Amino acid sequence: GTDVTGANNLGAGALSLGQGSGVNEWTLLSYLGRVNYSISDRYLLTVTGRYDGSSRFGANDKWGFFPSAAFGWRVSQEPFLREVGWLSDLKLRVSYGVTGNQEIGTLASLAKLRDFDYVFGTTRVIAYAPAGQASNPDLKWESTRQFNGGVDLAVLDSRVTLTADAYTGTTNDLLLEVPLPRTTGFTSRLRNVGSIRNRGLELALTTVNLERDALTWRTSFNVSMNRNEVIALAGSQRIFPAGARGASNIDGGVTNVVQIGHPVGAIFGYKTNGIWQTGEDFKASGDPNAAPGEWKYVDVNGDGRITGDDRTILGTAQPDFFGGLSNNVVLGPLSLDIFFQGSFGNEVANANAVFLKSVSTSTNEYASSFERWTAANPSNTVPRANLNRQRRLLDVYVEDASYIRLQNATLAYQVPEGLIPRADQARVYVSAQNLWTSTDYTGYDPEVSSYGGDASLRGVDFGQYPRSRTINIGVNLTF
Repeated sequence: GTDVTGANNLGAGALSLGQGSGVNEWTLLSYLGRVNYSISDRYLLTVTGRYDGSSRFGANDKWGFFPSAAFGWRVSQEPFLREVGWLSDLKLRVSYGVTGNQEIGTLASLAKLRDFDYVFGTTRVIAYAPAGQASNPDLKWESTRQFNGGVDLAVLDSRVTLTADAYTGTTNDLLLEVPLPRTTGFTSRLRNVGSIRNRGLELALTTVNLERDALTWRTSFNVSMNRNEVIALAGSQRIFPAGARGASNIDGGVTNVVQIGHPVGAIFGYKTNGIWQTGEDFKASGDPNAAPGEWKYVDVNGDGRITGDDRTILGTAQPDFFGGLSNNVVLGPLSLDIFFQGSFGNEVANANAVFLKSVSTSTNEYASSFERWTAANPSNTVPRANLNRQRRLLDVYVEDASYIRLQNATLAYQVPEGLIPRADQARVYVSAQNLWTSTDYTGYDPEVSSYGGDASLRGVDFGQYPRSRTINIGVNLTF
């Protein structure tokens, strides 16, 4: 064993009994200043500045400066609008600012050591050697510069309120873990690799539809649209994120790509054009594995061969738009709250199907395997059974993951005062979550954003546990 780490790594002791321990420590030092200025509650100005230093970054560049400024004009307070009866509030907003991102882990800029077992004669010795992550003393803050313009509007005694925001922002010095050649002795390094741009629109509308005696009905609706694009990469047009973990059995772990002109973490794989049939000239395809019953791969680069260079972008987890709709109805002591949410235009790579729909394993598969290609059943959608087929991410496994979900519903009854002795208030309710989902996605759950918390591995479903349907019945009592 070794005691070089003391009590901070018990797993490296002479006796290996499954014990373990560890320690992490990091520091953030910040200087913050803010100025607020208001004139007649009509002209509002806020200026802030902060200077942050984080131990998480490289020894050569730990500090970042992040200023911002925001201006608001309450137009409804101007004399020429004060007499407009239907206008309750009108405010225009504009802001510009820089924010920083340090969410990279506590030791991301340092080369990591791993304990290894060595045997000299009959003696087991534990020693440390560099492994995995290489150091980067120049690692620095990822920063986002964003401009925002917005309007807040309320009319008809605030029965209708609207908030609208449009923004454009550029993220520079993008933090991304990239793979290294094995000859370096390491597998990856965290780097500042480039820039991405986000442009979007957000709308929120709230209405009081009915407000009469004991009946009230309110509706809230919101919708957001964001367009994400990689606009620069350090010395490259394309980078494959490192550490795909669960994707290691698919194309060597490559399921996503960061490529100029496309969203971050676009889904990456092979295009297909049906299945080879008996009598077709598959030998001229340039695919050494081509045979009747095998996938026809598209020669994307046109070099007459099917290789890893023919992989291309198959889709993106970035939706065209997403949003939610909620309704609240109160009728005397009864209340009903219903909330729908949805996402539209995004895709998910169903990695489950790569294993369970490919007819290339000796384990259970989907029932569609019964429709596999045979000489008597020349399918053009399910390939032949072949245990030697390499697992690849294909366009047939990339699915539309648009969905609408009834996320929450709550029915409650306010018990009349005095009905329960010594209780000031009493409320009985039944609440349900994840009641209903409408989607064409064939996996467990269409709401897949990233894998293992890695934002660069977006829209890949490795069989994350599906959301459960939950129903609660309860009573709230106040004494």
